[in-house]
Amino acid sequence: MNQEITRKDFYFCYDFNLHKFFQKKGISYICSGKSSNDRIFWLYYRSDKVTNLLDNLNK
Repeated sequence: MNQEITRKDFYFCYDFNLHKFFQKKGISYICSGKSSNDRIFWLYYRSDKVTNLLDNLNK
């Protein structure tokens, strides 16, 4: 069965400090780019590890 990949499967990170935090935790990003507003972002696969780290940051 093929599963469709959607935007919900990814996390767009626009925060440099959060990007560095993910790197320290050993999480690799897929690519980086510039938004239409000239903001730099890093694209991460929304794995369980990424979701758990984000959940714990908000506590």
